[in-house]
Amino acid sequence: MRKIVYAFYDPQFSFGDLVKRGDHLRSSLTDCLIGNVDDQDFKELFDSMSDLAHLPEPVEHGLAKASG
Repeated sequence: MRKIVYAFYDPQFSFGDLVKRGDHLRSSLTDCLIGNVDDQDFKELFDSMSDLAHLPEPVEHGLAKASG
């Protein structure tokens, strides 16, 4: 969710441009926003978002788990 917030505030980012890359990204974005995150991998979504906006590095503390 942190990456989505950073993308939202990036003036160069557009959710429209993101979902134009494929319906599967629209589904992943919706799942993330509504909290349907159990056992889901959002790597492709975040990789696509990072092509369009500057996103933060994963945090190494708290409940967030950095993927390898």
